[in-house]
This record gives sequence, C-alpha cells and structure tokens, in this order.
Amino acid sequence: MRLEKYSVGLGDRFLHQGRAQLQAIVNAKEAGVDITPVWNKSDREHRIVGTEPVT
Repeated sequence: MRLEKYSVGLGDRFLHQGRAQLQAIVNAKEAGVDITPVWNKSDREHRIVGTEPVT
C-alpha cells in the first residue's frame, strides 16, 4: 500500500461520522490534495457499538 504525503485517521465512532469523513477525503482530492484514509477505531469504541476488529 502506498501512503500519500498526508494521511488522516478515520473511525465511524458511533456509526454517524463515516459518510462525512469520507466526503472530506473526496473534497480534498477535488481540491488537489491526496490524503490516505487510515481506519482507526479503539477497543472501547468497538464495545460501545457492538463491533469487532478484523484480524
């Protein structure tokens, strides 16, 4: 995987922010800025929303 100069940690903490976070990446691309999204969700967040990390 090739990382761009910029990366940003994303995580749909409570199943509400994912769409807006990805739209920000698209908006940046349209403005000429390449950003690599990096998924980031803590164990606590997984427990709150009832998900599990992929291993």
